[in-house]
Amino acid sequence: MRLGGHGQFYSTPAAAYSRVYVGSTDGKVYSFGASTGTLRWSQSTGGYVYGSPAVWRQRILIGSYSGRFLSLDAATGEVGWTFTANGPISGSATVLNGIVYFATLKRRTYALNARTGRLIWSYPDGEYSPVVADAQRLYLVGYTRVYGMVRR
Repeated sequence: MRLGGHGQFYSTPAAAYSRVYVGSTDGKVYSFGASTGTLRWSQSTGGYVYGSPAVWRQRILIGSYSGRFLSLDAATGEVGWTFTANGPISGSATVLNGIVYFATLKRRTYALNARTGRLIWSYPDGEYSPVVADAQRLYLVGYTRVYGMVRR
């Protein structure tokens, strides 16, 4: 069985809502039925998709080499919002407390409201994996440094 279009899957898939979501080098995000492998929808992002989808409240959050970061409806693939970053997005997003974090290959990390796509803040470092957290702190993963972030 062939899944998807003419691209290759480098993105690690995410599974939720009886579906599997995965990005492709053909510039699309795909949704397949988890038990059947049947294509449910595909959505163009405008560029290669290497990062893994983040799943949050019936939304699929993912970036692409086009510099666009998208919120897609998990059931239909319809675009809820789009944010244009300063460069290609290669790494996977992280969602914590309603904020989605991602970084670009131009070494900038972004924090967006996951519901609306509104920019909360950005930081001039980062490249692939944006953040990790523990109970006290958010750690921004920079290009050569790790920053312990605290709320103001």
